[in-house]
Amino acid sequence: MDFVLPTAVLSLMDGLELAGYPAYVVGGCVRDRLMGRAPHDFDICTVAAPHQMRASLPGFRLLSTGEAHGTLTAVVAGASYEITTFRIDGEYADHRRPDSVRYVSELGQDLARRDFTINAMAYHPCQGLVDPFGGREDIAQRLVRCVGDPAARFEEDALRVLRALRFAATCDFAVEPATASAALAACHTLAYVARERILTELTKLLRASAPHRGLRDFAPVLAAAAPGLAPLAENKERWAQAVRRVCAAPDSAAERWTALLWDIPDAACDLLRELRSDNATRQRVEALLAAKELSLTPERAVLLRALHRLGPQATRQLVALRQAGAPTLAALEALLNENPCYSVAHLAVKGADLLALGLRGPEVGRTLEALLDAVIEGRVENRREALLHILQGPCAH
Repeated sequence: MDFVLPTAVLSLMDGLELAGYPAYVVGGCVRDRLMGRAPHDFDICTVAAPHQMRASLPGFRLLSTGEAHGTLTAVVAGASYEITTFRIDGEYADHRRPDSVRYVSELGQDLARRDFTINAMAYHPCQGLVDPFGGREDIAQRLVRCVGDPAARFEEDALRVLRALRFAATCDFAVEPATASAALAACHTLAYVARERILTELTKLLRASAPHRGLRDFAPVLAAAAPGLAPLAENKERWAQAVRRVCAAPDSAAERWTALLWDIPDAACDLLRELRSDNATRQRVEALLAAKELSLTPERAVLLRALHRLGPQATRQLVALRQAGAPTLAALEALLNENPCYSVAHLAVKGADLLALGLRGPEVGRTLEALLDAVIEGRVENRREALLHILQGPCAH
């Protein structure tokens, strides 16, 4: 395994090992490297306890981000690297976090507490890959498999149920059958997980490259995570349609959530609010769902009316979500390249022009909207002279 580690990571590992504490990179960075992906985060595990880390790394800035559970975070040149003591976990009374941890001296004991085999691997530049649970083979077989007994892993931490689905979707892996069965059986424990954490996992799943891997066969899990999805999840045909729509939707949080909620628009607002979604995403989803019946064809006036209501970004999103077809998308892009007039702000006359003609109050707004409608319908060009001319006629009132 040819794994080039960042200089900062090697420096941290060297500091620990010179002090007599073996250290390894572990988890996601090893998985990503074996999958041919560029790792983004490098986590280190070591036999050193936090106070020993501090003594071994005097020249580094170390933050007490999780010291109670054996974790310090080293900050080097603006990048963060978590360093965690080999440990085993105590009981999980709340289905989320261990009540206690116990430091251990063996790497294998630490790897045994982890969630999935593909995350339970470590690497050392001299020793190479440490893979006691077959993570490398599961990567080759494209499987997400729990370490040990999957029912026990999910009973410990309910969030692992969604993490299994998310890893399947992001890696384009299948969930190993025993792990899948245990996830379905444990989905009720998602009630113990904070709504914000559920939103994060579901959004990552929806935005993954293969979301069907985590959605298609796991409708009960999604309904347990977000009960507002139950009307979809309980109907196989509607659920299958929702999964296909998500897979076809452009990659943004708003568009993927809109695709999932397309057939239950009345539930969308409450569902996203319950999951503590940010206002911008929720409002975008609501706007797209509210416009789902809007006519979308390649005709100029039709597209201008959509732009008037939604703006360019949301109109593009709606065309994609509605699967309106290549001609409509091509016509939309060609129209946008013209910098067309689709809002009152684009009109060649302004409110001041109407005031100068003697119009007052609400009449000004109504007249501007009438002028815009005439431009959109092609009855008048968006030129100042042309617009002022028709103001002398019935359009003015």
